[in-house]
Amino acid sequence: MTKNYLFTAILLIVILISSNIFSQINEGGVPISIATNSNNFIPVYNLPETPVDDLIAEDIQRDSEKSLPYRFGYNHYVALNLHNSGTWTTLANGSKLWQLAIYSEDAKSINITFDKYHLPEGAKLFIYSSDKKEIIGAFTKRNNQQDQKLGCTLVHGEMSILEYYEPANAEFTGQLQLWRVTHGYRSLQNYAIKAYGDAGSCNNNVNCPIGGAWQDQKRSVACIVVGGNESCTGAMVNDVPQDGTPYFLTANHCTDGTESTWVFRFNWESATCLNANGPTNQTVSGSAVKAKNANSDVALLQLNSVPPSSYNIYYSGWSNLDVPADSTVCIHHPSGDIKKISFAPGATSSSVYSSAMCWKTAQWFDGLLNGATEPGSSGSPLFDMQHRIIGQLYGGPSNCSSPAGQRHDFYGKFSSSWDSGATAATRLKDWLDPQNTGATTINGMNAVPPVANNTGIAGVVSPNSSFTSCDLNITPEVTLFNYGNNTITSVTITYSIDGGANNTYNWSGSLAPGSSQIVLLPNVLLSNAGAHTITVSTSMPNGLPDGNTTNDSNTSSFSITDPNQSVSIPFVEDFTMQTFPNNGWRVLNPDNNTTWAFQTSFTVSNAPGSSGKSLRYRNKPAGGSTLVAGQLDYAITPFYNFTGQGSPLNLYFYHAYAKYNNSNDSLIISFTKDCGISWTRLKGFSADDLALNSGGNTTSNTSFIPSADSMWVRDSIDISAVAGLSGIQFAFINRTDLGNSLFIDRININDNPVGINESNNLYQISIFPNPANSEINFSANNSDNYQLNLFNVLGENVYSGRFTASTKISTNKFSKGIYIVEINYKNNKINKRIVIN
Repeated sequence: MTKNYLFTAILLIVILISSNIFSQINEGGVPISIATNSNNFIPVYNLPETPVDDLIAEDIQRDSEKSLPYRFGYNHYVALNLHNSGTWTTLANGSKLWQLAIYSEDAKSINITFDKYHLPEGAKLFIYSSDKKEIIGAFTKRNNQQDQKLGCTLVHGEMSILEYYEPANAEFTGQLQLWRVTHGYRSLQNYAIKAYGDAGSCNNNVNCPIGGAWQDQKRSVACIVVGGNESCTGAMVNDVPQDGTPYFLTANHCTDGTESTWVFRFNWESATCLNANGPTNQTVSGSAVKAKNANSDVALLQLNSVPPSSYNIYYSGWSNLDVPADSTVCIHHPSGDIKKISFAPGATSSSVYSSAMCWKTAQWFDGLLNGATEPGSSGSPLFDMQHRIIGQLYGGPSNCSSPAGQRHDFYGKFSSSWDSGATAATRLKDWLDPQNTGATTINGMNAVPPVANNTGIAGVVSPNSSFTSCDLNITPEVTLFNYGNNTITSVTITYSIDGGANNTYNWSGSLAPGSSQIVLLPNVLLSNAGAHTITVSTSMPNGLPDGNTTNDSNTSSFSITDPNQSVSIPFVEDFTMQTFPNNGWRVLNPDNNTTWAFQTSFTVSNAPGSSGKSLRYRNKPAGGSTLVAGQLDYAITPFYNFTGQGSPLNLYFYHAYAKYNNSNDSLIISFTKDCGISWTRLKGFSADDLALNSGGNTTSNTSFIPSADSMWVRDSIDISAVAGLSGIQFAFINRTDLGNSLFIDRININDNPVGINESNNLYQISIFPNPANSEINFSANNSDNYQLNLFNVLGENVYSGRFTASTKISTNKFSKGIYIVEINYKNNKINKRIVIN
């Protein structure tokens, strides 16, 4: 790519501190700028546009091939380092801080790979989202690798911020160079915003009752971020010495030569049978290929780090016997989704698939809806009924809609992989049986010996980062998990807010090993609104000390809004902030999918009042989205206090929109006086209403972005109903019909400049006839001087002139079609749509 060191923006960091710290064999902690609440200015590097539409077109074919990894992102290659990008700040103690923000428009996630990573003792690197709700790091000297490369897990959103701290007495100057930045254009993980529905509906979550007998084996399976922008599956495997060497089995076709930058995510699964997010913070970065062979599509890797004991890893057993299995099970991450389990109730048979020796499975679900596989499942382990691995997924025709006879798959034979080839680089036995004992089977083992009584909080259901309330009284909900071997009948749950006094709740019931339960804790009355954290932990399961305390606790960040902290009237919002939501705004996104976002890349720099920036809802989403027609998404304003305001009251805003074929997107403006518990409708706009006098009607699959002032229309809404009230919020509610993008800008309340305003007839202007055949007439109720412009649907100015009381324009020189009439007066303007026949 062309190096585009376009530091086009300066980002003022003033956002909420979060304790949702992600781990990647890292030391945790909080970046200094967040801990000290410093308002550093951070330069932003803008990535080039990602060709999403082209990628999605390619994915239609790719997604039918399991022999290709599941692609979720597009790799941009850069060479950004500590010397040619970012900004340095020298701190009071002589230590230094380097910061850089990476922005990629419309990215669902961003992940970063370094081709130079070498840090001195005491240095720390953090990567975090612009809202600081996701933080990975600290990466330290501990993450130094021989090849000086490092791959990092994903951070959701369009912007990621890098922060590097180097102590004043560092033994050498650290080296950091970004080599690859991946724009995630569809879901691999979107953490709390993911809809968890990418996998087919026939797949079962691994913690459904049907997976109860496979709770050990599931702990060996991990989702892999391959090459920055793809995903596969694989599993930790035991060796004959059972010495805990971190060997990992996957498919040869997943390998790409960058295995030292791969990220392995363990235990990403719903804690129950229902779709819900699981931990996304249990990752290991980097591996080395020990053996690979296309003859059975096998790859054996060794992770660069042994997974921490808190991951509770299991090393699965295997069989190298060339004997068909009576029935098989696969545990996998289909389509980059949370962990699933599939069953093929029938015998395997030997088969050749794409020149590789494979096991052909029986029909996966045989009409019983017991699962299938999909892209992203590649490399996942196939287990026999003795719970031993006998192969890894290569490909096959199965999916959740496959017809009878096409519900099978092909797995590279473990027996062929065992001793195929003449060297250790092509076979498994040299690594998994280094003493050449001749073992044919081996059982799995726990990396951490199991304990009898072991509980923990698997997650905080509520309040969490998406929780917003005006009520200081909260009711915490948590997921209690039994990690031990004994059934748990009692446990003490301790919880605190912001590190304050501990509250205790004595739970009793019956919780089987490997199962979970949602627990509702007693109410907590908070002392103030604002940002908070809740920490919940368990102790004394069955009245005895916990056998493993590393998985006891969990922490969540949330916020309470104070409706008394209202914005003063009059109010103007022109969306000149760098991120959205901000300045007291929030977004309600019920389907955790495409929603209101920040638009910065207009082809003109004069969107109304905001230098080419606005609010945008992409009704025709850019690639990979499963947006469903009829979905409502709310962009909710800050609180307003109207106790000193009387009628009339008005809310004004600009919009730009072009209708997309017959799609009937719509916009609803509502208000709430009870923090969103109930909404009162003020006004609605259909697609035709929005397109009228704006971008016009499109007749093909044309994506719309306003390219001229004439495409913006100013709207007025009577909000006199809120006069005298306090704690009022307004919502711009988009109802999608999968049409064109809707743009909102220059929102103001009771701040209507004197000028042309049709709603109160300050200056009445008539344009007739409409449609026009031979001429267009213009007249005004005064003799002032007006500027007149006429634009076609392409935004081209086809006529300019002036008129006073009245004028006429002949239509003979214009083609038939839709035109936008723009009339300017004293820095104000109106737009009218007119048809010329």
